Amino acid sequence: MRFWTFERKSLRIVGLLVLASILVCAWVLRPPVQDPEVPPRPEAVEPAADEPAAESEGNFFIEYRLEREMSRGRQVELLKTVAQDPGAGETQRAAAQERLLQITRDLERETSLENILRAKGFRDAAVFFQENRATVVVPDLTSEEQATGIINLVVRGAGIMPEDVTVIGHPGEFRS
Repeated sequence: MRFWTFERKSLRIVGLLVLASILVCAWVLRPPVQDPEVPPRPEAVEPAADEPAAESEGNFFIEYRLEREMSRGRQVELLKTVAQDPGAGETQRAAAQERLLQITRDLERETSLENILRAKGFRDAAVFFQENRATVVVPDLTSEEQATGIINLVVRGAGIMPEDVTVIGHPGEFRS
């Protein structure tokens, strides 16, 4: 009976960690506050060909994070169902709980590295962990040295091997 109580506590802790991670992501992705004296920009206006594609860049990173969160949300929902199913075997429930913990750890690492990359001067960044591999998407990737610096940062921050890190410059955002 005590073992069941421990599992229930673990599920509550995992649930709280997932909720906290989602709230942090929601806070990071919140839209900027519009100054009431400045009229909002019309959304239907396309940027001119000679203007930087900052608007489309922002949309890419926002859409990427939203899609990542929706995908993770579906995974978490399914795993919670398995972890709470009394008909599931003990190994299945334990595997579901372990995967929930891994998703939480990945979300924390992704958010942390995205914030560090922004602090290092990138306008935006998207990081995705899957198993022990990381994919990093950044705008304005201009040199191999810059990509190597990003790889080193991810290796130190995530504890993975350099060959397991892929750095991608967002298409259309290369500037010479």
